[in-house]
Amino acid sequence: MQCVWFLFLTFLLGTSITDASEKKGTIKFGNGKYDIKDKCWETKPTIPKLKVSSGYQSLEIRRRILRALKCRSGIKKLIDQNSCDCEPRKVSNIGLKNICPHEFEYVTTIYKNKKRCYVVHPHKQCVTYAKCKKKEGCSKNASMKSACLPDRHRIFNVWVFCPDNYRFELETLELPQCCTCREYWDCEDDS
Repeated sequence: MQCVWFLFLTFLLGTSITDASEKKGTIKFGNGKYDIKDKCWETKPTIPKLKVSSGYQSLEIRRRILRALKCRSGIKKLIDQNSCDCEPRKVSNIGLKNICPHEFEYVTTIYKNKKRCYVVHPHKQCVTYAKCKKKEGCSKNASMKSACLPDRHRIFNVWVFCPDNYRFELETLELPQCCTCREYWDCEDDS
């Protein structure tokens, strides 16, 4: 009997979510809006803004992290045990053309609730993401619009240090690892 109720509630919840998305009519990707009813993009898909950066960590921040780690030896031990080689795999570019070039970056800072937290030992945790270089028209198909967009997301569990509250926190980040050429229909083209 409980299974029947569970299936019934799942069905109701699923239909209410579907109804809500159909009533809403659009899905967002970055600043782009996709019209579900007309199956086209009202505004072109753009690269979503990530709440991370790869800038240099100042000597002051690195010292604060090291001092705080002395009090939290368990976190240091976990990071050391799970450290890995950060060098990304390299593919020879001989005879190959990258139609969606990107920069491969290492996360050093995350932004959480309008506050800045720093990745503890970024060279050991190897949290990476791909930054797509803005390029449109990557497809050879002349009848379609296209753009290079972030793809192949990976989930990272990363230790960060937040100086405002002097705490270590384990954060989960989902970050793109490459860029892919995607074709799309523009709503204005259908008119």
